[in-house]
Amino acid sequence: MAELSDKNGYQHLWKEAQGKAEADHIQFTWLNNRTFYSITSATSNNDDIILARIGANDPKFNLRRDPAIIISKKNTKSTVFASIIESHGDYDPVAEKANMAYSQFKAIKL
Repeated sequence: MAELSDKNGYQHLWKEAQGKAEADHIQFTWLNNRTFYSITSATSNNDDIILARIGANDPKFNLRRDPAIIISKKNTKSTVFASIIESHGDYDPVAEKANMAYSQFKAIKL
């Protein structure tokens, strides 16, 4: 992990992963307290997608280690960011079964 930047608050973010968007949308799903959540975001080809975590350069270790997803567009004067956050399905640890683990949204269009 490396810090995302050294100014403007980004020095407190660890960059955990980075990639490029290759379609008109991205989708990310996670599990929290037995419930699935998905974020579907409109993107353009070559937008930077960064997975980060709060807590870098925190000398007193008082920042929570919450995750973040960052969509970065380069060489643009104005833009629109659009995302859908959806809760869906659940996970039963006793039966070891996931129910409706995938988003119902196939894309997001502007």
